[in-house]
Amino acid sequence: MEKGFDEIKRMIRDFDVRVREVENREAGCQPVVQQRLDAAWRKIDEHSNQIKEQDARLDAMKNIITKLEQANTLLIWLLGILGAAVIGWLVTQILKGIA
Repeated sequence: MEKGFDEIKRMIRDFDVRVREVENREAGCQPVVQQRLDAAWRKIDEHSNQIKEQDARLDAMKNIITKLEQANTLLIWLLGILGAAVIGWLVTQILKGIA
């Protein structure tokens, strides 16, 4: 009977040792996982900041394109008027030359 209790005590001790080893391994892994999570969050924050910067640049480009469209429309009108004036002047010069 004494031998049976010693065997049970040894099994319990071995079990405790194995549990302790598993806990120590997990404790060693936790900082690694935590560091990886922190690194992932830093990358996410960096990407978020880059996206905000890109959005600001896109808004600025949108404003510039709108201004250029307005300037283009104005130039088309001005060149149309100037072209009509030049054609009118040429017609008068040609008619003066014939008469």
